[in-house]
Parts: sequence; structure tokens; C-alpha cells
Amino acid sequence: MANPFTIQPLKKDNLFQKLLKTKSPNNALIEINNLLASKPISAISIGDINRIESEYSLSLSRNYKKELIEIYTNLLKHYLNDSILSDQEKEDLRSIKTLFNLIETDVKNVHLELTADIYRNKLETVLKEDILTDTKVSFLDSIIENLELPEEISLKISEELRTKNLADKWKEIISDDRISPDEIKEFESLSRTLNITIQMNEASKEATEKMKYLWIIENSEIPKIEVDLNLASKEVCYYTSKVEWYEFRKVTKRIDYHGPSLSIPIFKGLKYKVGSISPSSIRLDELKLIDKGQLYLTNNKVIFVGTIGNKSIPLSKLLFIESIDNGVVLKKETGTSPIIKVSGEFEWLTLMLILNRLIKKD
Repeated sequence: MANPFTIQPLKKDNLFQKLLKTKSPNNALIEINNLLASKPISAISIGDINRIESEYSLSLSRNYKKELIEIYTNLLKHYLNDSILSDQEKEDLRSIKTLFNLIETDVKNVHLELTADIYRNKLETVLKEDILTDTKVSFLDSIIENLELPEEISLKISEELRTKNLADKWKEIISDDRISPDEIKEFESLSRTLNITIQMNEASKEATEKMKYLWIIENSEIPKIEVDLNLASKEVCYYTSKVEWYEFRKVTKRIDYHGPSLSIPIFKGLKYKVGSISPSSIRLDELKLIDKGQLYLTNNKVIFVGTIGNKSIPLSKLLFIESIDNGVVLKKETGTSPIIKVSGEFEWLTLMLILNRLIKKD
């Protein structure tokens, strides 16, 4: 393996150091670097380190502990480029630790940080393929063993990434607000493979069931529901909800003149207003709430049971439907096209999807 260290020139002593015949202490670190660049680590002795300390009248472990740890860190990074620490590399690291008089706590965090990052990257790559085979598990175990990564650290990283992987898959599945049976099977299979279970609160469970239902009414047979109505033979109900029934009705609007005017006194207590005109009126269409009640969608018609009266529209009489906020416009061949408004986005979406299926089928 190429030597990560290269020979560097020593810094020149300043005038003050020349007068006192002392050496720049910073050159001691350069001497250490050049020693590592010129000799195999196995060939460096404590005597080599002592010589440098004596020459510069200092203790490297006391004066430059931070810099020595940085040298150790750079060497470890270099050895970890291939994600493997060979026996010789491990021996070199132990030798450097001894030569620099570093203790376990000095280098422990360095090892944990670098080896944990490598294991995390390897695991992320494996998990992208979704299938965690025995071969891949063995490969990851060998990485842990070779890097001497503590079990508690590897387990923590593994659980974190496996949980994230499963959560990302779930986000992908629900991105279109629909959940198909095949997507459920795929998700459950991945959950078993990763040995991770996502816990859902009641709100999430309810949202999941709604997304499953939306997929069914778009792609499969619409579920039938039992209702307390006298339906015709072979007529079945697919939807019911409380709704408001609106229609456009003609209303008369009074329009008064608002232009400039001038009041001219005629005699005391009476004025004539110049510019005033008589009010006029126009006929406009205005959306009116007609009734509130229960809406039913069957395979034959739209049924409304209101507090004032009941209404029924055969599906064959509907040309198309038009979506509006929290409601739908039922465009009929003739007559008034009513607007049905429901409470809640899910009710509105369900109404739209089922109506669309029924009209296309019809």
C-alpha cells in the first residue's frame, strides 16, 4: 500500500531562535512526518521518537497530543480506503499508538466514528436492493468483525437503517394515496426480511384503511353496502353519506344609481336631486341550498332522501360529473344540474371515484 506520508521541508528558524541557538518546535512534528514517510512503521523505534524529543527539548505526547492524534487519524483513514484493516495495518496502528504514547481513550472515538461510517455506507448499499440475503448478511458480519466495530454500535446502526428503509418504502407506497394488495404483500415481505415492524397509531391505521378502500373502488369490484331502502330487483348500493343539495336558481337583484348627483333647493324643506334615476332590477343565477339529507349511490341511480323531499336521478341521465370543492356537479341531459356537497375530503373523493366508475360502467 502506498505510503500516506511524504517528505516535507523543515521550517527555517527565526532570528530569535538563531540568537538563542534553539530550534522551532513546530519542526518536531515535521520530523515525525518525515520519519513516517521514510521508514516502515515496523522499523520505527521508541529511540527515534526520543531522539526528536531530545533534539527539540519537548515531550511530543504533552505538547502535541492533538496533532499526534490527527496523524493517527489520517493513517487510519488511509488504511480504511478499501474498508478492510489487514493484520499488518492493525499492527501498524498499535505501534503508532505506542510510539506516540497514546492511550485507548485517545483513539477509541476515532475508530468508532470512522468504522461506523464505513459500516453504515455498506449497509445502505445492501439495503437499496431490498432483499437481504444470507450472503449479504455474512458480508456485513465480516465487515463488522474486520473493522472491530463494537456489537452495540453495529446493532444500533443496523436497526436505524433498516427502520428508515422500511419507512421510506411505506412513503413510496402511499405517495399516490392508494394502497394495492400487491403493495401490502411487498411491504410485509420487506418487513419480515428486515425484521422491522412499523408501529402505527389509530389515525395512521384509519388513513391506511381509507387508502386501501380508494384503490379498491378504482381498480376492483366496488364493495356493496347494506342500506335501509326499498331498492329494485338486482339494485345494490355502493355509497351513502349525509349531504347538502344545491341548485342554481334565478333571483332578482335591485340595482340603484350610484353616479354623481346634485341637490337643488326648491323651497324651504324640499330639494330636487339632479342625476338620480329610478332603481332597476336584473335576473341572476345564484347557488341555493335546497335541502339536506342522505345520499345513496346504487348501480342504477342517485337517490337523495331529504328533510323536505326526495329526489332520484337515473345514471343513464347523467352526461358527466364535475368536481368542485367538497362536492360534485351532476350534469344532466335536461333540467337543473344539482350540486352535491359532502363533509370531509375522504367522503368527497369516495363520492367522485364511485360516481365516475358507475357512469363509465353505465
